[in-house]
Amino acid sequence: MKDELSRPLLPAVQRLKSAGIRVGLVYGQVDHAVPYSPLHSKYCIIDEETVIEGSFNWYNTSVFSHDITLVVTNREVAQAYLHEFEQMQRLFRTY
Repeated sequence: MKDELSRPLLPAVQRLKSAGIRVGLVYGQVDHAVPYSPLHSKYCIIDEETVIEGSFNWYNTSVFSHDITLVVTNREVAQAYLHEFEQMQRLFRTY
């Protein structure tokens, strides 16, 4: 796990962290030889109202892919995502 956490972050992730935005790396409860994350979520919640979610990876090569991104501005929807986020914080190891 030490090696995994010492890897340099993707430039996009580092820019988010440098801007003061909380970014978490989520892993399962048990250590494996190759660190394992049971999640493949890619979403962002802004101001408890706007949700950005999709298969789009937030780095340069995804610009050329056929991934999708959905943007929803709805407080009720955002609350459901916030609940999921809180569950991840409680159930998994987040760094």
